[in-house]
Amino acid sequence: MTDISGPPLARTAAEWRRRHLRGNPNRFIADPELRRLANRMLPTHKFDDILAECRRQLGPERTPSKSALSRFWRQKKAAREARSAR
Repeated sequence: MTDISGPPLARTAAEWRRRHLRGNPNRFIADPELRRLANRMLPTHKFDDILAECRRQLGPERTPSKSALSRFWRQKKAAREARSAR
């Protein structure tokens, strides 16, 4: 699992590959505006509402999939639980 709490990775696929990371860069890592919108809405909205707002504000090309939003939420939840377990 890629750490999403640190500084954002470079937005290029070349940087992603240079770090020997698999797949494609996560949109939430590469797009700070998307990350801010999701962080603001996650505590109080359903995934479908968040995705609709992403489409409205950012356009369909920058809107993540429902499964990508779910992965982002699970990563944030795991990081929060790890911090509270300390």
